[in-house]
Amino acid sequence: MQVQLTPTETTGGLAAPPATTLRGRQLLLARTAWLALALLTIGLYLAGVPVYFASLLTPCPDATCTNGQLTPATLRALQALGLSVGFYAAYTVAVDVVVAAVYSAVALLLFWRKSDDRMALFAALTLLTFGNATFTASMQLLPEVYPVCWFPVQVVGFIGDVSMLTFLYLFPDGRFVPRWSQSIVTGGSRAPCNASRPNGSCLGAPSGSPWT
Repeated sequence: MQVQLTPTETTGGLAAPPATTLRGRQLLLARTAWLALALLTIGLYLAGVPVYFASLLTPCPDATCTNGQLTPATLRALQALGLSVGFYAAYTVAVDVVVAAVYSAVALLLFWRKSDDRMALFAALTLLTFGNATFTASMQLLPEVYPVCWFPVQVVGFIGDVSMLTFLYLFPDGRFVPRWSQSIVTGGSRAPCNASRPNGSCLGAPSGSPWT
């Protein structure tokens, strides 16, 4: 009588690799793409830090300020506490940088330890793009000073938005639960920007941009 082995029983007593494991050319392509996107994301973020700092040094003339600029009322309150605009700008940027650094560090750790696992690699991608382009503010003002950066900033931001939404439904096993949630992700991915970004939308490139 022939004995049929269970899926976990293999020659030598080793378990078969999980279905989410990347191998060979797939693994090489996935790692290369992830590293290319990581370099782009971190590069754009670092380029945006001095732009964000400069914007915080300029108080907003009215109450409709974005991305942490001081309103006239908050400026007076800050001065009443004996704090300068420079201190406020440095503190705000420092918090932004720390948050981005934590997201990036966890993403790089996941990539270093588990880049052969599809879900871990996707989680690293989500943390990297969401933490640097969506959740923080430094990159968002970059196109206003360097219009040529508009398209890559929007691409990274779009990936951060969609990947975070997708990750919430895929975690932990890489399957959409419930199954109808896939339609929510598909519908949400059609809106490349959200209201938290400057001017409330990024469908139109800034004036003078080569992308117009």
